[in-house]
Amino acid sequence: MARSEGSRHRSHRYALEGRWTQEQLALVSVLIKEKKLLRQAVRRCEEAETRIEKIRNEPFARKRLGELTREIEREGMQPRHVRELREILEDFPEEEAAPLRRKLKAYETRRLLQLGWKRPCQ
Repeated sequence: MARSEGSRHRSHRYALEGRWTQEQLALVSVLIKEKKLLRQAVRRCEEAETRIEKIRNEPFARKRLGELTREIEREGMQPRHVRELREILEDFPEEEAAPLRRKLKAYETRRLLQLGWKRPCQ
């Protein structure tokens, strides 16, 4: 369907053919705007819920991060640590997470080199 024949223009075509009144067109316009506002409200609500969930889970994340840190210090970085560590670190402040992010980056670089990845020329 060409853009000029899209749903937005269909209502105007019907109006020209006498199928829709100006009042109906105005109502459709209002409904479209309301739908957009509702979507925005839902998005804001979901973002607020996500923030609240992060605040609630912070003590658990800190506890698990401490456990992971001890495991990494004891065993070294393992593939099973990577995903969980990434998920936890994305919610922590930069200065707090920097040492573990460096360890994670070094581990990923070592793994890539083991798999035959060549470092770009520096």
